[in-house]
Amino acid sequence: MKLTKQEIKRQQELINTINTKDKLTFEEIDTFYKEFNEGWLQDVTATCLYCTPVELAYDITLLSHFNSGVIVDVCAGLGVLTHAYATRCDYYNSNWENKIKFICIEKNSKLVELGKKLCPYAVWIEGDCFDPNIWNIIENDYGNITHIISNPPYNSMVKLTKEHKKELKYKGSKFQFALLEVCLHYTNNITFVVPETDCEFTTNPYYQRRKNKDHDNLRKLTGINYHIEALSLEIRCYPEFKNTKIPVNIYDVTLE
Repeated sequence: MKLTKQEIKRQQELINTINTKDKLTFEEIDTFYKEFNEGWLQDVTATCLYCTPVELAYDITLLSHFNSGVIVDVCAGLGVLTHAYATRCDYYNSNWENKIKFICIEKNSKLVELGKKLCPYAVWIEGDCFDPNIWNIIENDYGNITHIISNPPYNSMVKLTKEHKKELKYKGSKFQFALLEVCLHYTNNITFVVPETDCEFTTNPYYQRRKNKDHDNLRKLTGINYHIEALSLEIRCYPEFKNTKIPVNIYDVTLE
């Protein structure tokens, strides 16, 4: 999506605010997430970088029941899910930083640079989420992972490398299923934002379970039995993603 001159000017103003302040207020961070367009940084159609609307992120994390442990935001982007999670934790317990550790994994150095300013309390790891060394470092340094959250790139245009495919049983082209396989090895609790077509349910026009061949195939390939359930959110009530019209939904994954 091409930005207008006025929109480009606003993006620069938002970036200037981030870069010129040592510490940002909640209002400044919230405004940044609401108004910043990731398309200003890169071609989002090529990278499939579609940042979660912050209003939706707040309610996704509001439904989480984890108030301690290690929370990993994979393909973290600008860290909006981490920010929302921390906001929820702060509401319930101002001393949350002693009980919970946020870790953001992101490959794009520009996003990591901005994310560190927006979520300075998080540990930011710049690297490939399919690299087992990253996961080993997290477990060795911080302990078992309590919850993984992610709004991964979702599009068949995202191609996995040969190195990735050597490590994975999933051989398809959908990034989110390859990532789900990785995450299933490190925690029993996962929350993904994905296209509705990749869910085992539909919420339009009402909730209904349905089969999904990709999930059936992943269970068969990995031997991991997991259950997918929808979060109780009406997606159509939230602001749209800035750069995609793909209908999305949110699901929780637990091991059976």
